[in-house]
Amino acid sequence: MEEKFYLGLAILIVGIALLLFTFWQAFLLLGEMSPQEFRQIFSQASSKSLESVVEVAVSLLVYVALRVTYLGIMAWVGSLVSIRGVQILVSKTPE
Repeated sequence: MEEKFYLGLAILIVGIALLLFTFWQAFLLLGEMSPQEFRQIFSQASSKSLESVVEVAVSLLVYVALRVTYLGIMAWVGSLVSIRGVQILVSKTPE
């Protein structure tokens, strides 16, 4: 019984740590680029041609989409691990 409790607690702590790490990464993603940097990148691209503006916009969108997907998968895995930890904690041993 004691071993099961500590195992569930350890799994729950790992899941919560994964979730906290995911939210920290999301917070860092928000502050990664300021609006002035966006304006500078697009003004440099717009001075060349429409093709370069589209290229910059698509590359930024793909980058953000990949980061958001990565964060979503990490949050999903963290929540699954946390759920398993809670299930182990509250499960009753057969008597």
